[in-house]
Amino acid sequence: MEKIWKKIGTIVITILATLGVLFIILLLMPEDPEDKDETAAESEPVATAEKLEDEGTEIEEKPEKEEAEPESTDKEETDNKAEEDGEESDNTDDEKEKEGNTVKISIPESDISSYKFDFKTLSLDNEELTEDIFSDYDITIVYLWGTYCPTCIAEMGDFAEFYDNKPDNVNLVGLIADVYDGLDNNVSEAEKILSDVDAEFINMRSSDSLYEVLSAFSYVPSFLLVNRDGYLIGTPYVGRGFDSAMEVLEQYYE
Repeated sequence: MEKIWKKIGTIVITILATLGVLFIILLLMPEDPEDKDETAAESEPVATAEKLEDEGTEIEEKPEKEEAEPESTDKEETDNKAEEDGEESDNTDDEKEKEGNTVKISIPESDISSYKFDFKTLSLDNEELTEDIFSDYDITIVYLWGTYCPTCIAEMGDFAEFYDNKPDNVNLVGLIADVYDGLDNNVSEAEKILSDVDAEFINMRSSDSLYEVLSAFSYVPSFLLVNRDGYLIGTPYVGRGFDSAMEVLEQYYE
């Protein structure tokens, strides 16, 4: 009987030893990859949530920066628009100023003669001139003068001042009776007379194509008026100078 119990004890010890060895083996065995993936899957949402929470702050800041930039852009656009408006305002002021330096011209049909200028000549500076010189102005004074005429020389300063301050739609052109197209006679004298008073208006040389006009004048100074279409207004004013020219011109101002 005693032998039987010893045998049972030996078996129990063997079983316990075997179980202990198996337990140690299980402890030493590597983790199952599937279990690791499951564990990682369980822990990943937490990490992702923390990451999104951190990134969420940055995302909130970026829109503020992006919104701040458009505000700056809007400000720049506003400034640019203000500058453009300022330029437009300046341009408008310039246009108003220009308009303010014009006068309304009214020429009765009865005052427009049938004579139309058609000529070709040179200026004192040898630039070619035709009747197109009248086309940009409502009315042009053509002042006939000569280098030998004391009265013409004396009132040249008045004409120079008038030209510097004239309305934009009114013009003044000189026609020199003794300076001829193609000749150098009296050119230097004419240039000196004009230079002495800083006269800047165009002066035409006499030419064959202007003979009909010149033949209408018996002496200088004289003047006539021409509209923008090149038609003579009224009749030539023979022997009349600056004061008369201003009086006649102003009759056509409204």
